[in-house]
Amino acid sequence: SSRSIALLKDGFMSTGDTNTSALDVYGNGIAMWSDPVVEEHLSESLRSLLEQCDAVQGFTMAVDVDSGFGGVMTRFAELVRDECSRSPILTALTLESCSNDIRSKNLSLINRGLALSALSDLSSAVVPLYELEDGKVVTWDKLFHGARGG
Repeated sequence: SSRSIALLKDGFMSTGDTNTSALDVYGNGIAMWSDPVVEEHLSESLRSLLEQCDAVQGFTMAVDVDSGFGGVMTRFAELVRDECSRSPILTALTLESCSNDIRSKNLSLINRGLALSALSDLSSAVVPLYELEDGKVVTWDKLFHGARGG
């Protein structure tokens, strides 16, 4: 339901850096939690959701790990662990095909590695979800290394 979705408003995503947007980088997602407005917004969203439950059976999170949202969700998973330490967390990692642009590809791979490392420690199970390319599932190798020359 829409009550279980916490939206980040546009104001949370502004930076002075013109080379990257606020949530292009995993570390920027982590750093968002140092803003008391963001932390309070997401903490209150979780508390509100928990108040609506008779018993918490677990959490399912879908995370874009190619961007800074992996960092935001790492901090959110830490909050869930603090509030509901015995509840299982199923984390679905959404992975897109790597860009052919070397800078974008490297940034995406770094974001994936950092998010995968942190979220696998915080989650009960991690499931990668692959992007379809021409109706075919993209292989893990291609997701992490991109198309090879040829």
